[in-house]
Amino acid sequence: MNKQTRKIEDDYKVLSLKVLMSIDEASRFYGIGQKCLRNHFKTHPEASEEVLLQIGSTVRLKRKKFEQYLDRIQVM
Repeated sequence: MNKQTRKIEDDYKVLSLKVLMSIDEASRFYGIGQKCLRNHFKTHPEASEEVLLQIGSTVRLKRKKFEQYLDRIQVM
């Protein structure tokens, strides 16, 4: 196993344990672009209220709520 593969696996393990994720982390973990995520939450305020948590000026995704939300929607 090379270093790059090991780093990707380690990143995945760390992210899968997190309760809250940044937009960047969620983008890497779920394979959805940052711009797509940000635009989706701007145009769907009901999703923002359910899935996002704002701490000061920092926005975090609630991982379990986001996964439940992804299961319900048809188009991102």
